[in-house]
Amino acid sequence: MQLAAVVLVGVLSACSDDAPLDSGYGPSPCDESQIPLDVDELGPEGFSGRELLALVDTPLSATFEWQNEKPDTLYMMSVDYSGGPVVYYKDVDNNTRAVPKAVVADPKVGWSCGNWLQVEVDVAVSLEDGSVDETFVGQITSETGGLKAELEHYIDSGSLNGTLSVENYVDLSKYPDGVSLKVRSGFWETSMSGYLELAGEKTGVSGEKVNTLGGWQIVE
Repeated sequence: MQLAAVVLVGVLSACSDDAPLDSGYGPSPCDESQIPLDVDELGPEGFSGRELLALVDTPLSATFEWQNEKPDTLYMMSVDYSGGPVVYYKDVDNNTRAVPKAVVADPKVGWSCGNWLQVEVDVAVSLEDGSVDETFVGQITSETGGLKAELEHYIDSGSLNGTLSVENYVDLSKYPDGVSLKVRSGFWETSMSGYLELAGEKTGVSGEKVNTLGGWQIVE
């Protein structure tokens, strides 16, 4: 697929925060609804993990537009499947969902646990200016009711490998439980986009948006 890079941070809302995602922060209340699948096995939504992975056309590179006055840089991302779990989350009537970094206060936050497909992948994300240079095991997840791939992952700021100085963007005293770098991406048949954001942790609040660092987009 031949794609052209377009800088358009304003459309990053297309990566909706409404999609249920397991962000790698331990058990979620949806775990009991899991149905293990083979990567080529069709899920109840009519597509397989392999088809979902096909949307994630990487390695990719695109112009990353910082939200502050910093010069644009190059965003690079690769997503590889190495045989990890493929799981379908069946809809269950318990009014819960997987929430980044565990469920905040009350697990009943108003979403269901399905129906969506999730594939474990190896991810590498970096910026050419050296501020971000991260690798992690993440999850590609389908949007309920359609073939769309999403990735959301949180990395504790104390574990970052790049040169990003989090204290330049966040008043750390307001988040005694720490700050994380949120990596968010969405993949469709004709486009893909994403952003990097800092999220804070404090009593009663998990994954609170603190500062959107910037974003990228690629369209056909």
